[in-house]
Amino acid sequence: MLPDLLNQIPPDQDIGSVTADGAYDTCKCRDAIAARNAHAVIPPRKNATLWKPDTPGARARNEAVRSTKYLRRALWRHLTGYHRRSRVETKMHCVKLLGQSLSARDFDRHVAEIQILAAILNGFTTLVIPETVNPSGVRRRPTSGRFVQQSPSRVETTRPMLVKPAHPR
Repeated sequence: MLPDLLNQIPPDQDIGSVTADGAYDTCKCRDAIAARNAHAVIPPRKNATLWKPDTPGARARNEAVRSTKYLRRALWRHLTGYHRRSRVETKMHCVKLLGQSLSARDFDRHVAEIQILAAILNGFTTLVIPETVNPSGVRRRPTSGRFVQQSPSRVETTRPMLVKPAHPR
């Protein structure tokens, strides 16, 4: 399936990297990614062994196997950016919770409907991000980097948590 998806992208268009889950840790997928000169961010299976290094895809996979064994899986995921895939999957799950299908009939209205869903999700995300206040009275929201001056006597969380996060961190 992955080679067919890659074939849909024009050959003259560069692909930087392909991120997929462990189900795509196959010789066929790795060779298709290597044929497009892209970097494969696919975690090897937990019981992975080295392949014969006869193709570029096999050599890249062997390097990933060595890296995961040396660095351990958690650090490998962080260094390769694989953890972003799970964040995208979580957001797509949230979109599906808002509605299983799009109700608009033409493409432009589909785009508008998706933009509205994204705005709703962003609003929910801002509701659950706490603003912390340190003793000097400087309030900081971690994601925006915005600083707001507040009187030193008040140290509190300024936004109540209205929506409970799906997965506690």
